[in-house]
Amino acid sequence: MMENEDRDFEQLKLLFDYTKFHIGLYTTVATIFGGLYSASNTLPFKFNSGLLIGSVICILLAGIAGGTIASSIPGYSGYTRFWGAVIGPFRLRLFKAETWTYIEHSAFWLAVFLAVLSLLIHRAEDAPSAPHQKLTRSSTVMCVGLG
Repeated sequence: MMENEDRDFEQLKLLFDYTKFHIGLYTTVATIFGGLYSASNTLPFKFNSGLLIGSVICILLAGIAGGTIASSIPGYSGYTRFWGAVIGPFRLRLFKAETWTYIEHSAFWLAVFLAVLSLLIHRAEDAPSAPHQKLTRSSTVMCVGLG
């Protein structure tokens, strides 16, 4: 009996560590996407900003789900009991813990899909301009004056 309880508690600890890792990953990915969005005018590639923002929103949802899981775990002594418990943020009881894990993973993979799609499908105004179009009138006059 004690062996099952120890195993159940160990599984809960592993879920907690796994979820903490995911939250760190989501924070990193959201920061990278925010940086890409901010530096979009200077990058050698372009992306669809709407899809990238959608990706960040999905990362946010994954983080909320992960945070809900991680912050709820300390109230339980075993994985089995936690997995079936109805939990939610701010003590709201919204979904089973198992459902929160599906929300977390689905939101993350949707974010990855949208981010990749944002690189493949971008609008004409998002496309990088040709190098010759980046010259200003003053630099053109200066080049002509040197020749």
